[in-house]
Amino acid sequence: MSVAWQPGSSWHNGYGDSMQYPEYPLEPYNRQDKLPSLPGMSLKAFMEQTTTYENLPAPFSPRLRQGAWTGMALTLIGTIVVLLLSEFGGNIFPSFFFILSAQRDTYLHWMTQSPLIAYIDGLLFGFGVVLLIQTRNLRRGRPIHQWLALVQALGGTTNLLMLTIPIILVLINVAFWLLVAIAAIFLVVVIVRILVAIL
Repeated sequence: MSVAWQPGSSWHNGYGDSMQYPEYPLEPYNRQDKLPSLPGMSLKAFMEQTTTYENLPAPFSPRLRQGAWTGMALTLIGTIVVLLLSEFGGNIFPSFFFILSAQRDTYLHWMTQSPLIAYIDGLLFGFGVVLLIQTRNLRRGRPIHQWLALVQALGGTTNLLMLTIPIILVLINVAFWLLVAIAAIFLVVVIVRILVAIL
């Protein structure tokens, strides 16, 4: 036969000693729910007041700033050159620049008529203007601004490589005609000396 425990009742511990249960005041659940709450902050309020330090604006490193400025300048120069080439076509090169002329004209036609290059240069130019405005001339920026500055540097490098190819083709023709001129001058000097020696 089991006896229910009640506050204030006694019990035996098996050694002949009598123990008495302590009396604790029990309150109904409805009164316990109305107890005054301790001052504190909820998790949501805590997260709203925290700051993620990884997203704070940070100063641009000098190399990244120089790379971004150089990239934006090269993108602008590349855009202007492409516009001029599309305006004048292949008439800017003289006819005696015949070395690799077919490859040069094909490359220039692709560079001036490709919509992909126009879209990429337009996006780089637009993002560059937005980047300068939001970072106040590349002083401080969030991580997304730092990545955009790196993209500007890479885009400018790509524009420089694109412009280097036709420049190299032109320099090949210039070097060829320079060698022809030097050989002609040397031949004239030799002929003059021979005539002087004969006369």
